[in-house]
Amino acid sequence: MIKFKQIVWVIMIVGGFVLTSCSPPTPHMGQPIGSVLTVSKEKPVVSSVQDGEEQPDTQCSYFYFLWGKTAETEGRYDEALEAYEKAVVCDSGADYVIRNLTVLLLRMNRKQQAMDWVEKLMQADPEDQKVKLFQADLLGAMGEGERAIAIYQAHLVLEPKDTEVLLKLGKQYLSSLDYLKARDSFEQLVLIEPDSLLGFYYLARLYRELKFNQKAAEAYQKTLDLNWTSPLALEAADFYESQKMTEQAVALYQELLSDDESSEDAANRLVRLYLIQKQSDKALAVLKELRGNALDNQKVDLAIGRIFMDQKKYQEAITIFREMLTRDPQLNVARSLLALALYEAGDRAQAKSVLLAVKPDEQGFDDALSLLVKMYADDKEFSKAIGLLTKVISASKGETQNYEFAISSLYEEQGKLVEAEKALLESLRRYPEEESGYFTYGMFLERHGRLAEAIAQMEKVLILNPDDPLALNYIGYSWAERGVRLPEALEYVKKAVEQRPDDGFIQDSLGWVYFKMGDLQQAAETLVRAIALEPEDPTIHEHLGDVYLALQKPQLALDTYKKSLELSNKDEDKARVSAKIGAITP
Repeated sequence: MIKFKQIVWVIMIVGGFVLTSCSPPTPHMGQPIGSVLTVSKEKPVVSSVQDGEEQPDTQCSYFYFLWGKTAETEGRYDEALEAYEKAVVCDSGADYVIRNLTVLLLRMNRKQQAMDWVEKLMQADPEDQKVKLFQADLLGAMGEGERAIAIYQAHLVLEPKDTEVLLKLGKQYLSSLDYLKARDSFEQLVLIEPDSLLGFYYLARLYRELKFNQKAAEAYQKTLDLNWTSPLALEAADFYESQKMTEQAVALYQELLSDDESSEDAANRLVRLYLIQKQSDKALAVLKELRGNALDNQKVDLAIGRIFMDQKKYQEAITIFREMLTRDPQLNVARSLLALALYEAGDRAQAKSVLLAVKPDEQGFDDALSLLVKMYADDKEFSKAIGLLTKVISASKGETQNYEFAISSLYEEQGKLVEAEKALLESLRRYPEEESGYFTYGMFLERHGRLAEAIAQMEKVLILNPDDPLALNYIGYSWAERGVRLPEALEYVKKAVEQRPDDGFIQDSLGWVYFKMGDLQQAAETLVRAIALEPEDPTIHEHLGDVYLALQKPQLALDTYKKSLELSNKDEDKARVSAKIGAITP
């Protein structure tokens, strides 16, 4: 939301007023003589009085008003409230004081008191439109949107071209999530005032929310034409990216950089966009240009080095990372990247030597250790990897469960299943309250055909955390695969979905449970949603193909099976899906 600074007067108090009937609130400790006070642009109005009524003391009232405004600005609300109330005592008709007093009460969460003061204003002049609109503003702030909308609408019957009220009405509709009526208000506003910056800005955001993407693009462009600012340009460029309007996004980022060469946000977004388009040379050019202006060249150099790695220009990457370590020998993120570049360049011994230099008490040690263990494993140096991890576990005073998992994986990779299981059991002995240990052990058992034991471990996870989505999903899917306990399976997987609604694999489990229960239409809808979340997973495509076949939609089944086959990389999966395709085609 755009916020605009209110026009204010700055009034220098150079002396006090001589007061005979009022005493000021206790001054704030340390408040200097000649304080600068920021007050609203409303000027005091001398109230008219009838014969016999007490003459208002406007000088007294305005003094307290200034005092209250200063206290409010500095966050001393109780003092401000006292001052405003005394200002009203001095002049009960000073509506500008009452307005500020009302806003302060609302800020202090004294809503009913605020509304009481508004009612007093209304009683003084029931037909005063300004007071009615102020009441509507207050109602909106209090969450009573319907009453606020009714007042705005009544005012617009009298003043249909009041753009300020049309803006407020539109914003209130937005707060009420009534987007179509909000759109009508803002569109009427810009029709009356074609250069309304706020009108077009709200329309841009509203059209974006309503998926009226062409209109959103036009509204963003109009807003930029009226008032080009960096935050607005970034927001518009983000919208263009979301709509694959790459040229417009690139143009805006380039314009932002031409306006401010040190704009790291624009540079980072432009670099990301170039990398998505596989235009790494253009990304490098942006980063090199930014390097001379950036406050933090370290981030820029890391990005340049990573791009060189992606381009397989390992020597250039090695040079960059070595220069960074020369400037900062403790920068272990650069050390890990240097090791990776050396490893990919073929200098494996030097790569491992670089990582071994990272000490356990240094930042980035875990990353360096993980990379070093991976290098040992890739080179089949399992004993070195296990020895290193064992040494780290023995010396560590902190949690080492992940290292024990790694040892188990290294044994499993060699086919030494007894040793692998022993490492996991040792981890469970050391960390009996850590649910991740039981889950990891359960997955190990599942990989080696010990399904009943695996489910038992997942149930132990649920004892520690009944809402664990992965354990719920595992058990629910396992029951569905065997066609047993399907109502419970549905309950488990639905609970998992509640925890992780955007997990495509859990959505797949839910679709599969529906399929096994015979709810084919619900299964199809759920699996389509799963594919939208995980479009590259062959199993989900195969499941959807099975559902389409059961729905007697052979062409859809065939197309889906073919997509699954295209994505599969395991021979057994390819053979199974190929057989299903063969059963459909003559």
